[in-house]
Amino acid sequence: PAANSVRTVDLDIKTLVLGNNNNNTNNNGLLGKMMERTGKEFIINESFSLAASIEDQQRLHSVKLSFNKYCGVQEWKNALFLWVNLGMNDSPNEFLEDARCVTWFGGSRMHDDSPVVQKLIRYGKEGMGVAIKQEKQKEEGVISGSASSAGSASTDRSSNIILWCRRYQPEEKKFSPYVCFGRLGYRSHVPGSRPLSFVWELLDYDGLKHHGDETVRETFDTFTKM
Repeated sequence: PAANSVRTVDLDIKTLVLGNNNNNTNNNGLLGKMMERTGKEFIINESFSLAASIEDQQRLHSVKLSFNKYCGVQEWKNALFLWVNLGMNDSPNEFLEDARCVTWFGGSRMHDDSPVVQKLIRYGKEGMGVAIKQEKQKEEGVISGSASSAGSASTDRSSNIILWCRRYQPEEKKFSPYVCFGRLGYRSHVPGSRPLSFVWELLDYDGLKHHGDETVRETFDTFTKM
């Protein structure tokens, strides 16, 4: 990748999604928040500003970041962003199990052996493995069940796949800005399907559903109702 490509940039996923209250950056994380502007470029730049490593921020200071504007998945060095459109007839994505899961379909050129698909499955399974382990430890009383403003489960689960959703607004004939719906774990996919069909689990579901900010809860409910 080119030197200014986001594929060369490391992100602190937990800081991006849940924030970092241990310093003076006033970063509360992007979970459940609608972006101030439409489009992917704003998200790319915000994510870089909030969560890129110090080394990458110094290396790419004042440099225009390069990314793929037209693909449904964006690779970073250690993370993947999934872009999902909602509310259009040609956008078959939908939420399942009371919005605990979401469908996603790969691009026309993606197949089971595509490097990005293999990375999605690997990251997603790693995320589910952490989630299952944490749930088991909670049941055994190893992990404290204390809640936070973003929901207790959000602080325990981890994945390097981030879901970004936008909804078509027919009355305005345009899409809303994207909303960060947190980290994803791999639930299943249909091998050999065209396009590749996936089901992902929202690892930050509890954090969205019970978020301390009423606007976040309302946005999540609005976006996930079909």
